[in-house]
Amino acid sequence: MKKLFIIFVVLFIISLIFLGVYYLAFQDDAENTIIKEPTRYNKDAPSERDEEISDQFITQITQEAIIAPVITTGGGRIRYVNAENGSIEEIDLSGTNKETLFENNFTGIGAVAWSADREKLLMQSVTNKDYYVFDIKNNTKSPFKENVDTATWTTSGNRVLYKYFNTDNKERSLNIANADGSDWKKILPLTMRDASFTQIPRSASVLLWNTGNAHEKSNLTSVGIVGISDPKKIGNKSFGADYLPSPDGKNILVSALEDEGGDQIILSLMNQNGGDLRPLNIPTFISKVAWSKDSNSLYYALSGGIPEGSLLPNDYRNKKFMTRDSFWKVTIETGQKERLIPLNTITQEYDATDLFLSPIEDTLFFVNRYDDQLYRLDIDQDVAVEDEN
Repeated sequence: MKKLFIIFVVLFIISLIFLGVYYLAFQDDAENTIIKEPTRYNKDAPSERDEEISDQFITQITQEAIIAPVITTGGGRIRYVNAENGSIEEIDLSGTNKETLFENNFTGIGAVAWSADREKLLMQSVTNKDYYVFDIKNNTKSPFKENVDTATWTTSGNRVLYKYFNTDNKERSLNIANADGSDWKKILPLTMRDASFTQIPRSASVLLWNTGNAHEKSNLTSVGIVGISDPKKIGNKSFGADYLPSPDGKNILVSALEDEGGDQIILSLMNQNGGDLRPLNIPTFISKVAWSKDSNSLYYALSGGIPEGSLLPNDYRNKKFMTRDSFWKVTIETGQKERLIPLNTITQEYDATDLFLSPIEDTLFFVNRYDDQLYRLDIDQDVAVEDEN
């Protein structure tokens, strides 16, 4: 009987030990399988993943406000004007190795235009409205002709196209001259006060039109500058229109309102003679577009956040509001539109202008009107492939 009692006690103790071991062995697993309340997502606070990718595609590459950035003819450097002092500066495509090409003390900068070889620059003074020619190679600055309202360069040859106002007879005219003002010729008289013009690439013709206004129809004209041919009216009579010829000179991009005084600018395409108008159904401004080198595609910033009731393009040109842009590419032949970068990687506001591409078109550069600094956008090829499908 005593032996039986001892056996019972031993078995009882063994059972307690077994239960204790079982409890300790499985307690941690039981705690790890508890379903916890999920963390609530705060849309205003970026996640760790958002912080990692926020600068994955878009990078600020200047630390100062700039004007008129362009890529050099060799394609490896970017030249621009320092907005604070007018100095002409240069950086590489990553924003490093900065060099001052022309030290300057030029405040109140108006319009700026680069020559085709990127070695000369036209810069306008806001104070006296006069234009000056900066020659980087020779390190010289000289005044251009007086009474010039608007000036730009020809696409080759470093000649200057300019709108001149004759103070004696009050006549306005479009003219062409050398950079020093010599060998000038009148191309045609002008009746419009505010005129825009640009040479059609690979041609001897200039496009001329009244600067886009919400309540004025465009008056697009083509005129020859070799032998000075008669002007030719081309294009549709759209309100608020602006134009940008393709690099091969075969097509002209048009931005215009759907209706007089409307609040949406739409891009269309026509040939160099003003025919075969094709809507692209892209609501943005020409100042937010860059042609591809082969003229087969457009890279553009899609304008978002335009206030209702805005007078376009007037209010945008006068900086009465800023846009919030996303970035796209459209193939002209197919009309296929592709995002350049994922939308969720755009973590700050961009109002992009002065767009241009790297030589192999894997990077898009632009000035952000929020701070007037230069940014680079590294195009995400995976997004393009994904959107094509």
